[in-house]
Amino acid sequence: MTTGPTLRAVPAAEPPSVPKRRGRPRLVGRSKEHLDKLEEIIRIGAQVFETTGYEAGSLDDVAEAMGFTRPALYHYISSKEELLHLILDRAINHALANLDEIGKIDDPRERLVAFIRYQVAAIATERSLFKALFDERDALAEHYRRSIKRKEAAYLGELNRWIRSAIEAGVLPDVESRFATHVLLGMTSWTYKWFDADSDDPERVAETCIRMLFREAPAKARAAR
Repeated sequence: MTTGPTLRAVPAAEPPSVPKRRGRPRLVGRSKEHLDKLEEIIRIGAQVFETTGYEAGSLDDVAEAMGFTRPALYHYISSKEELLHLILDRAINHALANLDEIGKIDDPRERLVAFIRYQVAAIATERSLFKALFDERDALAEHYRRSIKRKEAAYLGELNRWIRSAIEAGVLPDVESRFATHVLLGMTSWTYKWFDADSDDPERVAETCIRMLFREAPAKARAAR
């Protein structure tokens, strides 16, 4: 397989220069209950920021949605900005983990087909996470942005290698791979702006993207007809 080094979604370490935290100190122990609750805070925080926007939203809004008091949140997070970083980090780690799995596919065409199906489905089902990733990153301090940018660079680099592999195999035309990488990512990611979970089917959206890219349905869809 020629997809390059295996990607690993490793949570970013907090640098020593992080400003002094406010509020109550978080629990030292990281029990399963603590981690599960933190995951819930990340999920609900993303939904709150999707509704209110990050700037307008507050930890009070998140606490209310959780059925918490605001001081109780400080057992898990230190600030609204840290919560935003955790949301963005969860989105990019999710994407990296799935890219790692898709990278096990040897066939260049089927690898891109699998990527398209994943990308459309992920954004349809985790829209609030990815909306924050695409729209709110500029609200982060530089040390947090560096962490996200580093992981995004790994993500784009791997997708670019897949594009080049598809071009070399004759699956895609001979185009500039960097441009093609961003075009493919834009085509599949922009769905967060318009996808309607009540009326749109992620599989049909993915199928449309696949047929636009390859001009014919993949083998799986053709066999089902």
